[in-house]
Amino acid sequence: MSVAEFSGDGKDIVVSTRIRLARNLKNYPFATKLSAKQAREMIAAIYEALQKNPALKSVLSFIKLSDLDDLTIQSFVEQHLISPEFAKSTAERSLVLSNDRHISIMINEEDHIRLQVMGTGLCLNKCLDEAVKLDLLLDETLMLAFNEELGYLTHCPTNLGTGLRASVMLHLPMLTRCNEITKMIADAGKIGIAVRGIYGEGSVARSELYQISNQFTLGFSEQETVERLKGITDQIISQEQILRKAALAQARDEFEDRVYRSAATLQNARIMSASEAENLLSDLRLGISCGLINGIDYDSLNSMLYDIGPANIAVKNGSTLPPKERDKYRAEYLRNSLRSKLKE
Repeated sequence: MSVAEFSGDGKDIVVSTRIRLARNLKNYPFATKLSAKQAREMIAAIYEALQKNPALKSVLSFIKLSDLDDLTIQSFVEQHLISPEFAKSTAERSLVLSNDRHISIMINEEDHIRLQVMGTGLCLNKCLDEAVKLDLLLDETLMLAFNEELGYLTHCPTNLGTGLRASVMLHLPMLTRCNEITKMIADAGKIGIAVRGIYGEGSVARSELYQISNQFTLGFSEQETVERLKGITDQIISQEQILRKAALAQARDEFEDRVYRSAATLQNARIMSASEAENLLSDLRLGISCGLINGIDYDSLNSMLYDIGPANIAVKNGSTLPPKERDKYRAEYLRNSLRSKLKE
C-alpha cells in the first residue's frame, strides 16, 4: 500500500474532503469503559496491525498524546488532525499520523479507532478508497465489533452500520452574505445532510466555511453515502456560483472594492485578530476564485488559515504570546506570506 496526498477539483469552493471510519475492537468495552491496562493493550494491537505493512510503516508516526504539550495538541485541533473532544480527553490516547498528514487515526476517542483520510478539493472517492484499504488492513489482524444486522458497532448509535462520516468543507461567502445559508442548512437537514461549523459538531462557521456531512450510516453502503453527498455538494456549489456571478454583474464595484481592500489590509496591517484575519482571507479566497487576485494558490491559503490559529502561532513562536503580541505576530506572518505573492 502506498500513501499519497490527495488533491481534487473545485478548490475555489471545496476547501477539503474528509472520510472518517469509526471502528471498535470486539473483545474490549467501548472507550469510555476501558481500563488503563486495556487501553494500552488495545493501542499496542492497533500499532502492530498497522506496522505489518512495510510501505505503510515507513510513512506513519505513532504518537502518545501524553508525550505532547497542550499547545501542540491544540495545534493539531486547529489543523483538523484530531477532534476537540479527543484533545480534551484524559484517557489513554494515541495518534497515528502519516508524514504528509493526510491520514490521521485517533485511538481511543469516542470509539477505539477513528480513521480519517483527508484531501484538498473535492476528492471523496479517492479518500474513500484509501480509507477502505486501511480498514481492510486493520480487519485482517484485529477482531472488529460487527453485527450482521447492525453493521459495525459503535459507541454512538448514529454511527452504526458503515461507521462512515463523509464530509466536505465548503467556502460559501455569497450564500452567507445573501442570507441564504439558513435555508440551505434547513433544506439539507431534511434529506439527512448535516451542516456544521469549521470544527464539526457543536462548532460555529468561521471564515465563511461550512462542513457538510452525512447524518445516517445505517442502511446505506459506503459508496451510496459518498455519491449522495457529492450530489448535494454539487447543488450547493451551483447555488454559490450563481450568487457570485450575480454579485459581480449587479454590484461589481462594491464586490471588487471589498476584495481589494481586504488584500491591501492583509499586506499592510500591523495588528490583526484571528477573526479579522479569517474574514479577510475569506474575501481573498473569493477574489482568487473570481479572477480578481493572482499569484497565490488555494493550498497556500489553506495553510495560512491553519497557521494563524492561537496554538499554531504559539508552536511556531516557541512559546505562548500575550493576545496583543499574538495579534502582531499574526499580522507580520500574513504580510510576509502575501506581499511577494499578491498582484492584481
